[in-house]
Amino acid sequence: MDKEALFQNINIVWSMLIIEELLKNKIDNFFVSPGNRNVPLIFALSSSSKAVKSSCIDERASACRALGYARATGKPGVLVCTSGTALSNYYPAVIEAYRDEVPMIIISADRPLELINSDANQTINQKNIYGDFCRQFLDLPNPCTNYPVKALLSKVDHLVHDLKGPAHINCPFREPLTPDPQAPTLPDDYIKEVKGFLGNKNPYTAYCSTLSRSVDLAEVTEIISNTRRGMLVVGRLQYAEDKIEVKKEICRFAAQLGWPVHADITSSLRGEFEGLEVFSNMDHQVAVQNIERYNPETILQLGTGIVSKQYYQTIINSDARTLIQVTLKSGLRDPAHRAGFIVQAGADEFISEYQKNIKNQKTGRTDEPAFTKLKQKNQQLEDALFQKTPQDCLSMPVIAETIFQTIPDNEALFLGNSLTIRAFDALAVKLQKQLSIVTNRGVSGIEGNLSTSIGYAQGSGNPTTAVIGDITFLHDMNALSFIHECRTPIIIIVINNQGGRIFDRLPIGNFPEVAVPCVITPHNNNFKNIAGQFNIPYTDVALPADLLSEYKKALKNNQTCMIEIHLSPELDLDVHNARKAITLEK
Repeated sequence: MDKEALFQNINIVWSMLIIEELLKNKIDNFFVSPGNRNVPLIFALSSSSKAVKSSCIDERASACRALGYARATGKPGVLVCTSGTALSNYYPAVIEAYRDEVPMIIISADRPLELINSDANQTINQKNIYGDFCRQFLDLPNPCTNYPVKALLSKVDHLVHDLKGPAHINCPFREPLTPDPQAPTLPDDYIKEVKGFLGNKNPYTAYCSTLSRSVDLAEVTEIISNTRRGMLVVGRLQYAEDKIEVKKEICRFAAQLGWPVHADITSSLRGEFEGLEVFSNMDHQVAVQNIERYNPETILQLGTGIVSKQYYQTIINSDARTLIQVTLKSGLRDPAHRAGFIVQAGADEFISEYQKNIKNQKTGRTDEPAFTKLKQKNQQLEDALFQKTPQDCLSMPVIAETIFQTIPDNEALFLGNSLTIRAFDALAVKLQKQLSIVTNRGVSGIEGNLSTSIGYAQGSGNPTTAVIGDITFLHDMNALSFIHECRTPIIIIVINNQGGRIFDRLPIGNFPEVAVPCVITPHNNNFKNIAGQFNIPYTDVALPADLLSEYKKALKNNQTCMIEIHLSPELDLDVHNARKAITLEK
């Protein structure tokens, strides 16, 4: 391809300016879906040796793949698509990225303004299509030589500065979309100016981060210091906090406090609080009763998005308790509206400032009898749960424990929503485990979960185990079309319990004549042929011993594969009900 010919098409010239400016801002991963109107952008990407390009046929899967990449790297994946309905398929991932403040950039090609609202084919009004779910929107004009190049570059730089969530660049292109020797040539001085900017190594406008601000924690420090019965809860942490050194700092801080700890499964810290009393199953009625009897005066919450429903409905919902919430995320992150103090800072920044404030003051619990009794009751509950969980047949608790205990340290575990994440959140972990737990838990959708796990593996380079339900898998089978592009092995574990079985445990489950098949969605599918279609090694299991054996074998083989778990929904529901019915004497 004659690169000089690219400079005679104004659409491609603008596309090169946009792409190169992103590259200068160290944004280099592009997830491209096919089309014709976005051909100028594809030409620009093809002409760049620095752009990392992934081809994704399905826009919805592509967006979730970019979401997973951003979760792993903290850098936005850039989505590139054609006009019309293409960019609407990004919507679920855009919503998740907005809610969880995951960086993402959408570059959509568009028809020129004169074709909007004219019944032109594949044309819709794309302006602000994502509404409030998009943090920034740059609606460009039709490319032309009298629009200042500096303005274009400046706006791109501003859009990527301090990117927290999705940003959208809309690019209308008039034909021709490809290099055309018959088209009028661009002015020489314009081409010279463009080449000058393209040749620069740095962004046109460089934004410099300010030093982290000091957090005034005097009152918070005093509350924590005077707390006789406290509780530390760790939820989802932002990418900047999800580092080994930050996790170690949180563990040291927890040891200093000496309070009982609940590490939400999404915190990636469930197995790292060695020697501390860690409470797992906060949704069990006995666990709630135990915590109520302990009656914490102060709950310190690092991060957001706690999986436990009872945490919000009961545990923090007492006027006698002070909730201190520490989060980097913007906006209100307190669905119970109970936070007495919201510290907008990272966990490590909060701990550092707290240590400066605390000086030589004594911290931690002083009510030893209450704490000791809580430990005893918690252990009784864990023993009772184990006794009510048959180990010779598969159930969600057995599946979760088998996988969690077997997965090697320093790997990634992607958890689907619905029953899967709840089963893992209820685990009582007894051994140290250093894992990266990955979820789409912002709005807890089941679409795009497999794509997100692939994007995460691609971005992190960490071998990844993705545990998802059968309906979640059916929602995202298109992801298998690009799974082999990821050089990092991904073990897909599909729990086939014949669909939608979380609803068996909700009130609608008492009305099967209404729930089936529109809420509880039974099916007769298995996934062997689907795996074969995409050349993915496959095995299926129906017993705990087989799951352990096949999972160990998959880890040893170190290649992408699929394990399908056949889980009896009736037996699993029986186990759930038996565990739920546990009561303990006061």
